[in-house]
Amino acid sequence: MTPTMLSAIWIFLSISIALGQLLSAGQTDWIVHGNLSQGLFANCYLQECQLRSSLWPLFTLTIYLFGISLLFFSSLIAIPYLIFTNNAKPIEISANAQLIGVFFMGLTVISVPIMNIEEIHCTANQLLQSHYCRYDLLNTKKY
Repeated sequence: MTPTMLSAIWIFLSISIALGQLLSAGQTDWIVHGNLSQGLFANCYLQECQLRSSLWPLFTLTIYLFGISLLFFSSLIAIPYLIFTNNAKPIEISANAQLIGVFFMGLTVISVPIMNIEEIHCTANQLLQSHYCRYDLLNTKKY
């Protein structure tokens, strides 16, 4: 494979990951315990949801969206340089921006379980045991 082909595959995969993460940010449920669920920006009981008004969840959501945007737009900006030039410096800058974006998204995913899980009556130990509280990353609730 030529370096251009590898770069094209890398950019395509980066855009795909960014779009997948954007869909993940749009889902409402991240941690589920019975009829209670906790998302990045809302707590829900059955069909009633209350927006999370504390600073930490909103900051976490902002960092997550910033990471997604950085990953997506740095990939889009690298496409013309990949097609029309042989200069690797802009693609290197794009790769560094993507690394920062993925770091922000990773921090967000790690910090979701520590965001007041008492609001949905879960403890940290129960979160580790799937029959008490569970991650609902595919948004597939079973009632």
